[in-house]
Amino acid sequence: MQTTLTINNASSYGRKKNIYQSALASLYEKKQIWNLLKDERYSKNATSHLKNRLILSKKIYTIDETKYYKAIGFERDYFIEVDSFNYVTVSKVSIYLYHYTINGMKGEKAQLKVNIDTNKILVSKNGFRSKYTQIKLESLS
Repeated sequence: MQTTLTINNASSYGRKKNIYQSALASLYEKKQIWNLLKDERYSKNATSHLKNRLILSKKIYTIDETKYYKAIGFERDYFIEVDSFNYVTVSKVSIYLYHYTINGMKGEKAQLKVNIDTNKILVSKNGFRSKYTQIKLESLS
């Protein structure tokens, strides 16, 4: 992108300098805005592609009129709400891991993050430590 700046030679030197500085400042601000928009668009695209790759053709369980995905990779069966994946982004998010008990579904707080390059879901049951366990969602087949 090439930008030209026209300054009237009839004005004084101080005025030229102020116009030039304000023009450069506005170009800098415009570039910052474009970069923010580009980052936002990239984040939205990455998130939508990520969701499609992660939850496409996964088995959905309906327990107590709530829909869940079954997480494989723990010592017991954990379930993650389908609605939780609406909030999954490139960074980590807080979710609830549910397990089935006699009294119904019991949830515990966890951190979920997704590695974009490998399409792997990582879950940490303890939000204070960064020990993540790799899980998979149960497939239809």
